[in-house]
Amino acid sequence: MTKQKIHRSVAVFILFDRSGKVLLQHKAKDSKVLPDQWAFFGGGIDKGETPEQAVRREAKEELGISLKNIDFLGRYVAPFEVGLWEQFVFIGDLPHPLKKLKLQQTEGQGMGLFAREELEGLKLNKHIRKILDDSLAMFRRKAVNDSFGMLNGIGSFTKEDELDTHNC
Repeated sequence: MTKQKIHRSVAVFILFDRSGKVLLQHKAKDSKVLPDQWAFFGGGIDKGETPEQAVRREAKEELGISLKNIDFLGRYVAPFEVGLWEQFVFIGDLPHPLKKLKLQQTEGQGMGLFAREELEGLKLNKHIRKILDDSLAMFRRKAVNDSFGMLNGIGSFTKEDELDTHNC
């Protein structure tokens, strides 16, 4: 695999409701990245900002919410339309009803909550699907561990994935 330079570093968040449905953003048709596709909320990391600070700022800007309990899922590197992106991915609990979030959404053409089986029918980039699979697996592990009182958070589990950049 040829080493490529990172075009942009972003911090994104994946939120789950109590039933395990995942919140996704329907990107605008004229978006430079993933146009008219389903993706995560989040955005660029500003100079001097940590990925966690960036994801909290983005949640406030895009949905008008404060993220209280979020955990680091991992760092992913993947090619997108505009170049190679480094994504710092966080997951957490959805703090508000979808109806309230829709009133506050400032980016994209919509949002939705989706069960695992509903994801197959969505227009999703293969790298987004990979991250979704990882986040759903972690959500299930957290739910099992929490039900046994063994773990209060999942932040101790981190990994770094470098995705194949040859099959864009």
